[in-house]
Amino acid sequence: MQCLFHVNLDHFSFQPESYIIFHQKYLISSHFWRKGGPIFVYTGNEADIEWFASNTGFMMDIAPKFQALVIFIEVKAFLKSPKASSLVLKNLTLKLMLAILIRSLKQNLSSEASPVVVFGGSYGGMLAAWFRLKYPHIAIGALASSAPILQFDKIVPSSSFYDTVSQDFKDLSVNCFEVIKRSWGELNSFLTMKDGTQELSKKFRTCKDLQFIPSAAQWLESAFVDPAMVNYPTAANFMAPLPAYPVEQMSKIIDGFPLRSSSNLDRAFAAASLYYNYSGSEKCFDIENQTDPHGLNGWGWQACTEMVMPMSRSNRACFYHSKTTMESKNFVCWHTVSSLDHTGSPPNLVERSNSDGVERFGSNIIFSNGLQDPWSRGGVLKNISSTIIALVTKKGAHHTDLRAATKDDPDWLKEQRRQEVAIIEKWISEYHSDLRQEEQDLIFSHYSTLLFCTSDSVSFDRAFLVVCSVAMVRRSGDCMRCLVIFAVVSALVVCGPALYWKFNKGFVGSTQRNSVCPPCVCNCPPPLSLLEIAPGLANLSITDCGGDDPELKQEMEKQFVDLLTEELKLQEAVADEHSRHMNVTLAEAKRVASQYQKEAEKCNAATEICESARERAEALLIKERKITSLWEKRARQSGWEGE
Repeated sequence: MQCLFHVNLDHFSFQPESYIIFHQKYLISSHFWRKGGPIFVYTGNEADIEWFASNTGFMMDIAPKFQALVIFIEVKAFLKSPKASSLVLKNLTLKLMLAILIRSLKQNLSSEASPVVVFGGSYGGMLAAWFRLKYPHIAIGALASSAPILQFDKIVPSSSFYDTVSQDFKDLSVNCFEVIKRSWGELNSFLTMKDGTQELSKKFRTCKDLQFIPSAAQWLESAFVDPAMVNYPTAANFMAPLPAYPVEQMSKIIDGFPLRSSSNLDRAFAAASLYYNYSGSEKCFDIENQTDPHGLNGWGWQACTEMVMPMSRSNRACFYHSKTTMESKNFVCWHTVSSLDHTGSPPNLVERSNSDGVERFGSNIIFSNGLQDPWSRGGVLKNISSTIIALVTKKGAHHTDLRAATKDDPDWLKEQRRQEVAIIEKWISEYHSDLRQEEQDLIFSHYSTLLFCTSDSVSFDRAFLVVCSVAMVRRSGDCMRCLVIFAVVSALVVCGPALYWKFNKGFVGSTQRNSVCPPCVCNCPPPLSLLEIAPGLANLSITDCGGDDPELKQEMEKQFVDLLTEELKLQEAVADEHSRHMNVTLAEAKRVASQYQKEAEKCNAATEICESARERAEALLIKERKITSLWEKRARQSGWEGE
């Protein structure tokens, strides 16, 4: 079901345009949801959310097991809308993409206690990981599949992407690798050829004559790069309709040509036709007028403002050699975006994991990567901590694990998904356990206070029973001890007075029968001294009939001493019990205080890192503006007059 959520354009500034209402689109499925169950949220991608929802079947596959609500949120920057103005685009930054509507949805669904797990693949995986780090109080964990969060300037080699694509083909066939590498030279020869564009148009069977030969080079490059990304073990229709393991099929096409019977470019074009025309329905290729059916046109802005990932092609790649620098990237972005407000990369949290970054305040993140995916070298391939885990497969492609399960899935893929489900199940179990512990601690604290302060016997029994019930849930040993004490106390409260008076009456009658003293007049004063010593014996009314008998008097005094001793022991036991309870309460208070202290330290560490990142971003902004000004000056010197 598709829904719209009305939200301000910008939550982080107070400019007048920030209060423009934006319509946030999301998809929601409650088919398997049990109220109070977990909420699985996909944090969006660089295109239409329907496209990614149809290619992320893993969430729907596991929803019945967890009785989960499934939500796919469309990132605001990538709406395919003719009304999208430059004002809207300038406000659609990464910080807004992370501040999405999860909390409002939980409130609207009256399920604020439901745990939230965020998912994402590729750029969406980066958003999922950053969302967990930025909002750990909203999401209990994140599955970031094929998330290249290290694919930024000076973090990983800029050639890593194309090196991986080349290695994918080289591992299958060295001949295929060499054919692709030599084809670029043959393609460039058309630049110096008379009527080169017309000749190349015929060779590539274009629907219209080419205007620029580099357009054909870009088209051919995509035919090898995209299949390497989606080299899935089963047939799929993500980037295009493709068979299982398309890289292997393309290699077979190239290797199937007889030696010296055709050019390298002809072989490369034949392999590219598998990607662009696997169905066989295309009669020609519209290379320079390709459509954008999935709404990818918004990525240009994002790639030039926050997701800056310079890429180059090294001599090891099977593509034409090129070197991309930040300066050349800025020049391209200047003409693409028309204004360069803030070029740079987001705070590099993972790079700081060896010091005070993710390892200190991050937790519950799965980074899954397949080594055949060109983006994998920009991902997290080793465990950062015991709770930030890297799941790496040798044959995996671009977020293969997030695709829907099929009967033809290989065993390594099934095992990867099994591990992911087990980890998610552990997160949810720990969340509910912590939630129950907090509730029990609150009840225990409340009734312990009532137990210490109440003077009413009924309230005392009720409080005592509740405390024992909580202890029963927490520790079975304490439960048995509490129940025994409760039974003894209840029996004494109910039967104690009756037993005492019966014993007292029998004791007095027996004394009167066995005594040799004459009948006495029982008009004795109350034992004031004993009452002053032991107020707890105020209910006793024993007469002084044996005052003249030394032996009886001595026996009665011994009885009073025994009773006094018992009373003192009882008072001492009560004091000890109160002291023990106070010690338990104090220890619990110290534990809670320590927990809050740790949380405060985490917040302080995160604040320091964010502040450091902000300072670096400001410095980079100043530097990039200087570079931009320099390029503009050079352009004007070369004759450019501006718009």
